[in-house]
Amino acid sequence: MIAHCDPRTSELYQAICETLRPQDHVVVVHSALYGLGEMRADVDGVLGVLLNGLGSDRTLVMPTFNYDFCRGRAYSHHHTVSQVGVLTERFRMLPGVVRSPHPIYSFAALGPKAQVVCRHEGPTVWGAGTPFEAFLETDALYMMLGVTWERACTQFHRAEELVGVPYRYWKEFKGEADFGQGLRSYRTRMYVRKLEPKNRIDFSPIVRRMEQKGLATVRRLTRGTIRIARARDTDQIAQDVVRENPLALFVEMSHPALQNSGLADDTNRKGRQD
Repeated sequence: MIAHCDPRTSELYQAICETLRPQDHVVVVHSALYGLGEMRADVDGVLGVLLNGLGSDRTLVMPTFNYDFCRGRAYSHHHTVSQVGVLTERFRMLPGVVRSPHPIYSFAALGPKAQVVCRHEGPTVWGAGTPFEAFLETDALYMMLGVTWERACTQFHRAEELVGVPYRYWKEFKGEADFGQGLRSYRTRMYVRKLEPKNRIDFSPIVRRMEQKGLATVRRLTRGTIRIARARDTDQIAQDVVRENPLALFVEMSHPALQNSGLADDTNRKGRQD
């Protein structure tokens, strides 16, 4: 287990220990090291804090998404790297870590329930038979480390898929994938966003409702933030919002009021994968 002796990470360690409850058996961490100030350069230190803070009785889960399969490249379960942060890639490489078998939206997990949450038996990326469903079944806790819900919570996409929002459509991705027994043909379906008209997705209506109901909390550190909410609450609120208004998250950037706002340029710079 990685040590957490660096004083720069001691506040984070204490905050995580105080945040977790005995019933938090599965903790799904989305992270952005740039949001942790000086700690951003201490990848092993932050990872050590998470491992030691959770302990051996809990299961730590991190996304290890990679989008190259969408571009026609072959996927290797053991060698394809995570494209969602150096912390997630460092975690993926630890001994004993399990990775869910999907060439785009995979998760890595370490702990007693790793095999339970790292399954992907369904035909879509976010729906039934995926880790996103397993997080609900295990009553997982979502933890946003140094990053906002709007920026990192992929669980919101599950609601868009289940409700069938009109600004997305089904697209099949197919190619070759090696899950440990050699390359084979693989197909998966994703409810992708339409690129015309020019638009962006804004998850703030979901986050506001979560906060208003006291289902999402934030702890501010000297360097960064920790945001937490239960996966079941996150998923239910997201579905409620988009069922009430299927366009609640949709922002059309061609609207005259947004033409000179700078939002379109900002969205392009961030390059969000959704």
